[in-house]
Amino acid sequence: MALTILPIDTDEDRARALEEKLSESGFAQVVRAQGPDLAAAVERARPDLIIIDMALPDRDALEDIRAVSAASPVVMFAGTDDPGFA
Repeated sequence: MALTILPIDTDEDRARALEEKLSESGFAQVVRAQGPDLAAAVERARPDLIIIDMALPDRDALEDIRAVSAASPVVMFAGTDDPGFA
């Protein structure tokens, strides 16, 4: 059974590369978010896993992540180390 994964990323090239690698694995179906509303995207896609770029979240996005994290596991990644972020 394939997992449904919803990547959220502001970098289109990185998002496309991640989507290709996950799709090639054969055990994941990758769906794309439509529009800026994370909660609505999760509601439509009903993913098993959300992968989100940490450069994206502002206060509203973090609230959306908190709201959807009860229904779907969320993996966050960052391109750089930020010791001030905890």
